[in-house]
Amino acid sequence: MLQKFKLSDESFVNLKKNLTKFTQPTNDKLAGNIAKEYLIPDCIPIIAPSILLQITKNEVFKKYIEKSSFMHSSEPKNIYIHDLWVNFQGKHEFNPIHEHSGLLSFIVFVSIPYFAAQQKEISPGKHSNADRAGMLDFILPNSLQSTCETFKVDKTWEQYGLVFPSNTMHCVYPFYGFDEYRITLAGNIRFDN
Repeated sequence: MLQKFKLSDESFVNLKKNLTKFTQPTNDKLAGNIAKEYLIPDCIPIIAPSILLQITKNEVFKKYIEKSSFMHSSEPKNIYIHDLWVNFQGKHEFNPIHEHSGLLSFIVFVSIPYFAAQQKEISPGKHSNADRAGMLDFILPNSLQSTCETFKVDKTWEQYGLVFPSNTMHCVYPFYGFDEYRITLAGNIRFDN
């Protein structure tokens, strides 16, 4: 259950303007093998309307939220973005297989310095049958075995994001050959009390 979405133009422009307002490193709370990871709570009001609207309009997530809500309470609950952080991923850095907390989580792709074809050309694994340079994998369980859904996230994904159940295991592979940061936001969505 993965859903691609696009931030509104207004939200994306405001977000990029405000990405310099971080002071609180959060590496000790995150799985990333990434030197620059920061909490950015001031950006939640900028992106929350756009993301929450798209989630509540999606029938699959609507049913998931309703089912989860009634498992915790006899009354329907509202959702909100509980936390938000930014990753400035440098070349050779990565996010190992991990999951998030909460009900749903999301990733927003702010700036990706490469195209997938460029990574394919310079990857040390370019002759491998499982080259993943610069890609994002989600590990999806089914009844017999897990499957992997791979996203070739590159410059064409800027302003887009993915929403997924928070317990979905995923990882981000290192990229090569570019000195600019791969900038992404990530956050967790929870029920309010």
